[in-house]
Amino acid sequence: MDDLGYNFARKLIKSNNENQEELILNSGFDFFGDEYRKKIAMSILYKLKIIDIFVMVFAYLSCLLAVISLEKNMTFETITYDPNVKELAHISFDPDIPVVQILRILVTILTILIIVGIILHYLIRFKYDKFRLVIPKNSTFLNYEYSFYMILEILLNAVHTPIGVDSDITLPQRIADKPVDVNIDVLLTILLLFFRSYHIMKFFAFHSKWNNVYNEDICNSCNVKFNFSFCIKSEFKECPFFLVSIILLISICIFGYSLRCSEMFFMYYASESTYNMNWKDFWNGLWCIIITMTTVGFGDFYPISILGRVIVVIACFWGTFLISMMVAALTFIVEFNSQEAISYEKIKCSNNEKEYGLQAVKLLQNCFRYFFLMKKLNNDCMLINNAKFRALKSTLFFKMKTSFEQFRKIKNIKEKQYFYFEIEKIMKRLNVKISKDMDTIKEEISIMPEIKKLMFDYHKNQENLKTKILELYKELEEICIFKDHFVKPL
Repeated sequence: MDDLGYNFARKLIKSNNENQEELILNSGFDFFGDEYRKKIAMSILYKLKIIDIFVMVFAYLSCLLAVISLEKNMTFETITYDPNVKELAHISFDPDIPVVQILRILVTILTILIIVGIILHYLIRFKYDKFRLVIPKNSTFLNYEYSFYMILEILLNAVHTPIGVDSDITLPQRIADKPVDVNIDVLLTILLLFFRSYHIMKFFAFHSKWNNVYNEDICNSCNVKFNFSFCIKSEFKECPFFLVSIILLISICIFGYSLRCSEMFFMYYASESTYNMNWKDFWNGLWCIIITMTTVGFGDFYPISILGRVIVVIACFWGTFLISMMVAALTFIVEFNSQEAISYEKIKCSNNEKEYGLQAVKLLQNCFRYFFLMKKLNNDCMLINNAKFRALKSTLFFKMKTSFEQFRKIKNIKEKQYFYFEIEKIMKRLNVKISKDMDTIKEEISIMPEIKKLMFDYHKNQENLKTKILELYKELEEICIFKDHFVKPL
């Protein structure tokens, strides 16, 4: 019945008539139940994952092509150092090179694809949240907050160097006697690297193994708000050093290349102290950023421009944060509260149950194959001298032995995990009860202003009622007087 509803929903998703689709889907929800909604939501999440994979690949591929285009565009002309001459090197740009133009066209095409992918991401995400019943049915995409974030992402990812853009920007600097002209291709490439570097974190936040509607039900049963923060915490709980290492590696490359590009223009203004800082080499920028982010600071390379100092300041704070996260990954960054820990353990128990069943099936299959082979040996004793038969027997026995060891290992892990989980569950039951009581108290406190307002309205209505009653008595007195003077004589 669930498979029927799932296939039925997949056909409806391709429908062009939105009103008819929503009407039939709502009828399907009533007929097939909540499992029907979950399968539809998982199919939508799978489409969202495919789109985000392409967007992430296009984003980092465009960064690589933009860097190659900038390197092909620049040409260094070295000049022998003279203490009386400030000029050390000359950088020339030639954007009319065919390779540069082709690379810029490719970057523009990838940028358009990224923008289209971002729009599809938010539209599908809006539909996914509707199926999760997070968003009200009567809400539209334009009057919800997703439109603001979509426009912000489009503006950030639209930054690149299109074909035909090749001008200089004059930047005043503290060490130069006159302002320095910086090519706009360099600035746009630096911004492109920074603005498109977040896609890997976005992918981990939306498409980790923890982010699905089944795990959401477990969190809701534990009174935990299921969001992307919980998914990121779970990912860092599983492999903190791997994720931090990837983020650190990407950060070093981006900051190092940006620092090198911002400082290479100031090789015009060399002195005896800055002569040895050769920023033509990309690895020198990486070296300076690594020494800065690890707070070592040898001083052999350091920025002398305002833009370079801004980059180094950002890299210093960001590097301190990443190193601190790596040191305290299992204690401060991914620390669960009691309800989140229970949700995490329940999800792990659920996954271990599935693995336990798969290993049991695999063990039974290997045992059946081995004993079936031994039965053939009992029926035909001449097979014992067959080399192929002996090799097959050894292979099947090894598989059966390996399956048995893996099954026993998973069984021991399951039993220990269940034992410790029960102990923790008993120990944390009081904390959960206290937390629920505190939430109830908070809810009661939150409605106190409304109660006060209602009491104020009640007293105000009482005063108005008294005033109306007095007016009514006065009118009754006037009616009685009128009656006594005019009605009775008649």
